[in-house]
Amino acid sequence: MALPHLTFIVQATVCRALFTAAILASRHHDPVVSFRTYPPAVQERMRARPEYAQQIPTDAKTVGRKIAAAFVIATALATASRLAGARDAASALAWSLGLWSAVNLRDALVIDTLWFCRGWGYRLPGTEDLEAEYRKVGRHRVDFLKGEVIGGLAVSLAASGLIAPVGYVG
Repeated sequence: MALPHLTFIVQATVCRALFTAAILASRHHDPVVSFRTYPPAVQERMRARPEYAQQIPTDAKTVGRKIAAAFVIATALATASRLAGARDAASALAWSLGLWSAVNLRDALVIDTLWFCRGWGYRLPGTEDLEAEYRKVGRHRVDFLKGEVIGGLAVSLAASGLIAPVGYVG
């Protein structure tokens, strides 16, 4: 059996790669899908431009997509935790939260700060003159903290809840 820290490194690397691929694919397919992550001035400009009028996602659609993603992620984290040796809810919670944090930290540092704020392909047509707004990282730092507290805990608790019944059997 692999050492726990090596297992974590491998699983975290795979999770970060899958997350990055999903972000790149969604942005390539439809850059407006991440409407809520754009700065307020960019969102305002997008609302005012006719080419974005029908593309801006509704709150209901965004919430529905996040809930569906949370179920998928919780299942994946539960599976990763179980494969790593978690046999009870507490160990699954710790493992899941660790994996979530590894992905969330990479998202904040690489995807948000380098790619998004520094302009590596994330400028929407018609908003290029708002470069100063794009470069602001403060909002992304707050989103990172929200992701840890709200998303990380909720999804990791769900993942540990999926492991708990298995632990009683095995």
